[in-house]
Amino acid sequence: MKWGVHSRGRTDVPDGAANPFPLGMDMDEKSTEQQKKTWAKADLTPDAGGHTLRTKYWSEALTIQHETFHMDDWETYVRPRITEAETQVEGTQIDVTTSNLNPYSLLVDKQADFHNIYLNKTDDAWADFEPGAETRAHADGKAAYQALADSIVP
Repeated sequence: MKWGVHSRGRTDVPDGAANPFPLGMDMDEKSTEQQKKTWAKADLTPDAGGHTLRTKYWSEALTIQHETFHMDDWETYVRPRITEAETQVEGTQIDVTTSNLNPYSLLVDKQADFHNIYLNKTDDAWADFEPGAETRAHADGKAAYQALADSIVP
């Protein structure tokens, strides 16, 4: 699976102590070090929930961490539901009579039912995952963003 994160034109801050400090997106080229650092610190300081403004500056590494958290978090929600689906499919009993002794055709006849079981369990996992997905991911990254912001000294 291919995925990536994008700056959307914002300037990456991999190190709060960079010297010279990088110019933020759309900032005047004559911006002073203090102006650049002040703006970056404000952009990267998380609020109580862990959200950052990221208007001119961002952190590629912390954005990757955020997206990776989502993948790990999704696994927490989906794995139990897939196990439930597997158990349900494996527990399905199919009546076999002398007129339908072909296992292939019996399974083909149940394929749509099995598919729907997995879809329903995935929908259930999504319903559990979605309401707090961003809240959990931002909370997870809050300390790292705060540490980056704290390392920027105007």
